[in-house]
This record gives sequence, C-alpha cells and structure tokens, in this order.
Amino acid sequence: MRAFSAGRLLMLAALGLLLAASANAQALNSGAWQVVTKESAPEYTGKGCAWDGWTGAERKGGKSIIRWLPADHDKDRGKPVKFILLFGDPDDAGAWYKREDAALDWFSCTGDGQWEFYVETAADVGELVDLNSAGHYRIWVAVEYEDKSRLPFDGRGFITITEYNDDTRKSLSPCAVRLPGDYTWDEKNSSHPGNTTDAHGKVSADGFNVVMKSGAKPFGGVLSPNPNWAGARKPTGAAVIKFPAALDDKVGGKAVKFLLFFGGDKAECGVDHASTLAWFECRGEGQWDWYLEVGSAVRQVYDPNAGKYRVWVAVEYQNGKRLPFYSGSFPVTETSVDTAKLDANCVKLPEDYDWDAPPVVDNPILDAAMKPYIDGLVMAAYWVDLHADAKAGQVWETRSKMSGIEYTQKRQVAALRNGKVIVEETSSMAGMGYVLAYEIDPARKAEDHVNVLRAWIGKPGGKPTEIKVMVYKDPGADTTANTDWTMTTTSEPFKDLEVAGAPWSGAKTTTTAKHKNGKDWMETVVWLADDGLFNRAVKMTTKGNSSGYAYEMTTDLVSCSAGGKPWLKWD
Repeated sequence: MRAFSAGRLLMLAALGLLLAASANAQALNSGAWQVVTKESAPEYTGKGCAWDGWTGAERKGGKSIIRWLPADHDKDRGKPVKFILLFGDPDDAGAWYKREDAALDWFSCTGDGQWEFYVETAADVGELVDLNSAGHYRIWVAVEYEDKSRLPFDGRGFITITEYNDDTRKSLSPCAVRLPGDYTWDEKNSSHPGNTTDAHGKVSADGFNVVMKSGAKPFGGVLSPNPNWAGARKPTGAAVIKFPAALDDKVGGKAVKFLLFFGGDKAECGVDHASTLAWFECRGEGQWDWYLEVGSAVRQVYDPNAGKYRVWVAVEYQNGKRLPFYSGSFPVTETSVDTAKLDANCVKLPEDYDWDAPPVVDNPILDAAMKPYIDGLVMAAYWVDLHADAKAGQVWETRSKMSGIEYTQKRQVAALRNGKVIVEETSSMAGMGYVLAYEIDPARKAEDHVNVLRAWIGKPGGKPTEIKVMVYKDPGADTTANTDWTMTTTSEPFKDLEVAGAPWSGAKTTTTAKHKNGKDWMETVVWLADDGLFNRAVKMTTKGNSSGYAYEMTTDLVSCSAGGKPWLKWD
C-alpha cells in the first residue's frame, strides 16, 4: 500500500481543499453545471426579478428532455454568464414569480414550495435530462448577466419538454444536466466541470503547444458538430496553412487559441457529437496522434514536408467553448511558399518528422518545465509501482476528480531491456506535456524501498535525457510519530466491479483516520484488482473534513490496453 500512505492521503486532502477554493472562485466554464443545495446555498442579495408571464414549464412524469434556448447579449447588462434552474411543486409553489420579494427567497433556495436545490449552468448549456418515470414539478429558468443582474427567461416560449427515447437521445449534448434517480444528489452526478482553457499549459497569443494523444485531456464543453466541417487538403510538397482571425462569441468571449487537427485524406471530422468529441480528445477515426494549439494571433502554420493530409481548424474561447472554424474560403493550404515572407509568428513544423508521432518542436514553456529536472534541482522518484508480468505496450490510464477539477495520468511499459522494465509516464496535472521514464528492477520488493535504477525526461517523440533519481534515506527509529490521528484499516474481497468497461475482482481496502479534536477525519477506499497494472488500483475515493472544510476526491481507471507505442525515441 505504498501508493496510498497516510501522509500522501493527507497531502491529497489538502490539495483537494486548495482546488475547491480555486474552483469556487471561477465562473462556470463552457458546458459546466453544478447543483446548489439548500444547506450550501448563499443568500441572494441582488435585485429580485418578477414577471407575471414567467410561468415556467410543467413536467408531469415520464422520461424527459427539457430544453431552453440560448440567451442573447444585452447592450446594458453585457453577455449572459449563467442560467439558474429553479424547481418547485406545481400546486404548492403558488405565484412566487410575480413578486420580487419571493424571487429573493427562491434564489436563496428558501422559497415556499421550492425543492431543496437549484442548478446553475453555463450560458451555453440548454438541456436537462430527467430519467425518473415519476416526478411532477414545475421548472423556471432565469438568466444572469455580466453585471450580476438576473432576469426571468420566458418559460412559455423558451422551455420545451419532450420524451426521452432512442431518437431524442442521439442529439443529446454530453453536457446536459442529468437529474439523478429519485432526485438524490451525490458526488457522481452533482456537477459537470465543463471545459477549461489552457488545459495543456498557457498558449501566448503568438505561441503554440504540441498535444499528443497520450496527454490529451477530456473535453467537457458544449459541442457544435457540423458535417460541413470538411477541413482543407494539403497536397504533396511544402505548404502553408492559412486562416483568419476569429470574431468574439457572445457567450464564450474572446478567442484565445486555435486547434489544428490532422488526419488521413479519407478521415471525417465533426459529422456528429461522438466524432467531434473524439477529435477534440485526439482519438478520432483516422486522426494523427497529436494536434497543435496555436495562439490567437497566429494565422499561419508552415509544413516543409512532402506528405499529404487533411487539416481541420477549431477555435477556443475564454470560457473553454470550442467551435469548428471554417467557411468556403478558409482554411487554405498554399504550396507556392516564399519562406522569407511568412509571418513572424508563423508556426513552423520541423523537417522529416515521423508521421505516426508528434513533431519535436521548440517550445519555450516545455523547455522551462523540463529544465529543473535536467539541472538536477528536481529528481525522479526512487519507487514506481509495477505489476507482475510486465509486457511492452501495456497502457494504463486513470482520471482523478477533485472539487470539480479533473486530471489524467497515463503510464505504459515502453520496453523490456536486460531483465529491467522501462516505464513511461505523463500527466495532465503537470500541464506541460513532458514524459518521465524510469528503468525499474522488477525483482525489487517493497522492503527494498528502491526499485528505480535510472530515470529520464523528454519531449513526446524526442530522445530521452537522463536525470537524477532521489536517494532513499532510512528514517531509522521513528521518534516523531503523530499521535494526534488514530488510523484503522479493513479489507474485504470485491467481485465483478465494472470499471472502464470491464469487470474486476480483488481486495477493497478501507482506511479511516480520526483526529483527536473530534472534528477532522478522513476515509479512503481503494479497490486493488488482482490482475490490475502498475499500482493495481482500479478505483479510489477519498473524503473527509479538515479545519471545517469538507472535501472529496475520486480516481477511476479510464482505460487499460495493449499495443501501445513508446512516447520517447529509445533507439
């Protein structure tokens, strides 16, 4: 249980609190929504809004999809920033929406006849799914603008309720609000964080990032599929890809970056929700294993190579919203290139890169992130969890969620050399896109404390640079044991736990810690699979209380596969 020691659990708890404070201070990102319960709802002190015609819509039962239209920019109040969904009993709620004082109570979740929660959504979310067969209620929608004012959103004209079935399900947005069974909220279904900008590190207006498939983050924003998003064909020979500036979006704000996706000549991008999401996450059919993020001031990408392909351009806005970026006249690929006349901030791809791997490009942000390792200021861990029977190509990806913020970690067995195992690791938490690699002695046991013999760092697709490994120091007799906490551990078997599309069996271990102050506590549950890879944990949950703040964290296995290719060049 090295990977889940008490010290690390306390560290994760503190990190969860930090991220919670950060998340609460931010506006809702594209596609985001969150539930506010009566216990946690802040008192609303703004101006009450009332209107006789704000009657809402009545949902009488049956599996339903509730939809409302986007809100327009207001010349006096600014752009819409969120919707507020209010629920109440159809008979007991009365005509609260006709009185400003009653609206104040409802926005504080203390209204007469009101359900004990409301939902806030980003301004580009417009769907709610209720799969409960029962449930008779009325729903009202309000819109909040940049100046914090809230106005009724006309329920008669803007809210529709349709049956949820196989046909309507196909057009449902992945960001739709999903009411849980029996309307009981829990961590799993009480929020959707949406898509955050700068997922792979900040992109300056004239800069760029290379994002490889292994480090691509999940996309949680609203999708806008369009079968006409045909992209542009690059013929044989050197070419420059050109596209214009993007206009501001009434919900998303200013354009902050462009995304260039590459694929084969017959690849299709953006024909529906599923394919658009796949390409945004770098797993589209026929898509290359990397894509480019370029700054909002970039208008050109120059490729000196001879290969043919197609390229699609998307634009991302301040709140994380993404849209296909195209028309009948852009993007274009021009083969008559005078390199002396390229823009000063033109992104230039290197010559002769491997088409099945990302190009290794000069990136000051990535270089700066790697430098502390190369200079020996930061060192690699001396222990990395490894499973039995390691085989080249085994890939293991987990996704963690802390206070609505998600990050992913991938590890893979890159090679077996002279009885040792080479493991590569990348994480979206670092946000920089580098790869760490370790040479591990599989014969070492936990009591040996050290199993990493050598370590490296490198850019995806590039050659590794050897870095230092931390030196293990025997703590000797522990004379500073923390007696403020009491810890207990129990274990029981589990069978056929469905994670990442497969059933797993193994041991479920629960560790609880209680502080002597009687208030602070923590509980961690880990599901260790018998045939799991690396640390074998297919699921982990941590929750607790620290100094009056409740926190919760989950980690789940996302995928487990064979046939992976090394991310670094070892030849």
